Order: sequence, then C-alpha cells, then structure tokens
Amino acid sequence: MPVNKLFLETVLKRFQYLKQKTEKAINQLNNDEDFFFLLDHHSNSIAILIRHLAGNMEARWSNPFISDGEESRNRPEEFNRSAIITKKELMQIWDNGWQCLFNTLNNLTPADLVKDIYIRGKRYSLLEAIQWQLSHYSTHIGQILFLVKHIKGDSWLPLDNLPTWAQKKS
Repeated sequence: MPVNKLFLETVLKRFQYLKQKTEKAINQLNNDEDFFFLLDHHSNSIAILIRHLAGNMEARWSNPFISDGEESRNRPEEFNRSAIITKKELMQIWDNGWQCLFNTLNNLTPADLVKDIYIRGKRYSLLEAIQWQLSHYSTHIGQILFLVKHIKGDSWLPLDNLPTWAQKKS
C-alpha cells in the first residue's frame, strides 16, 4: 500500500480513537455542572474545550482547500466561561465538529496531501495540517481526560485497552 494512502487510513483511525476515548470519559460525568468545573481561574472547563475543539474542526475541515474557516468562526466565544448549555447541546456541538472532520478525511485522496491549505492565514501542506491538528486535538483531549478523572476521583473507570490497530503485532 502506498505510504500516503496508509497515512490517510491511519490518521482517520487515530482521530476516531481520540473521539471514542473522550466520549467514554465524558459519559462518566453525572451532571451538566461537571462540564463547567474549573480547577482555577486560569483553566478551561470541559465545556470550553469541547466548544473550542468543535469550532476548530468546523473551521479547518469545512472547506479546507477553499477557506481557512476563520472568517466564519467566533473563536473568542469558544472560551466564553459564562455560556451555560446542557450536556446534550455540548455533545451535539462535539458531534458536528467530528462529523465535519470525518467527512473531509473520508473524501481525501492521497494526492491531496501535498496540496496547500491555509490555517489562520498561514500556508501549510494538507499533510502538515493533519499532523498539526492531530497534535492539537490530542493536547485538548488529554486536558478533558484529566478533568474527568479529577472530577470522578475514586469513581473514575479506566478507559478501554489499546484498540486493535494499536496493539503490538506478534
């Protein structure tokens, strides 16, 4: 299999795994208030992180070869601490962002990886942009997992084992 095709298949699996792992953690939360918990006045809540990730996904992946998405994005609102919404609404925002990402990834061709796209006005190859976003999303998902584990304390349930594709081959 050509490496560029393998890359697209692998990165799609990585993003799917991140989404599933986060949802397994989020599903442990018992009430909507948990989504707004702040460790301190410098930190972000799970709700903020969800809104930020979804906003980023929609900006980056709606039309990556046409627009960088920033012109229609309200990034400061993603970090608005006074916005109170329900878990159901947050999860709809979350799903919309991921659906945008997955729709784009599923329609890419290996040749697309060398095409230029723009992120916040700066040019990148699609390959660079995918790697950047995978790293960016992983950072914020790690923050979400930390917060859920902190909120749950002793009632935290460990997340699943490594997915099949990440297990060591014998």
